[in-house]
Amino acid sequence: MPIAHNSQQFIDMVEQRCGLGGAITNIAAVKHQVAKYHPDVIQSSVIERSEVERQIEMYGCKSAAEREPS
Repeated sequence: MPIAHNSQQFIDMVEQRCGLGGAITNIAAVKHQVAKYHPDVIQSSVIERSEVERQIEMYGCKSAAEREPS
């Protein structure tokens, strides 16, 4: 098994991750376009790296006011 020398190398080496808590719930809700928490949709969601990157890009170019839900 290769050794990671920094956090980015570690992230690149790991094929799957497990997440819990509010941040992951929010990412899944945005992916599935769920306005109200719906456990059947959110729990066991598979969130690809590309989805996380898409959301980072989407929010990164908006002000805090623009990120507020409509």
